[in-house]
Order: sequence, then structure tokens, then C-alpha cells
Amino acid sequence: IDEQKQTITVYAPWSASLNSMTTSLSLPEGATSVPKAAANVDLSSGAKYRIFNG
Repeated sequence: IDEQKQTITVYAPWSASLNSMTTSLSLPEGATSVPKAAANVDLSSGAKYRIFNG
């Protein structure tokens, strides 16, 4: 987690298919994310999530 850059780096096994990964986020009650926390996401070229608190 890089708070200054507001980024989180995630590593996956070399054999992982990044074209359709199911994400999992733990958010506090009332917070939401875009895309949704349990969505299938194409991570082959990175992804941006927006977190909204309340």
C-alpha cells in the first residue's frame, strides 16, 4: 500500500489468467466500490477502483 500515491499493488501467480479475475475487497459498513467488490475484472492492463465511504 502506497498511501502517498494512493495505490495498492497486488501480485498474482504467473499462471493466473488476468483477463477475468474475481476481486475481493473488505470495505467498512456503508462503503461501496466501482467496480463492485466481487466483480469479474480484466486486470491484464491494470485496474482502477473508486471507493466511496457512505
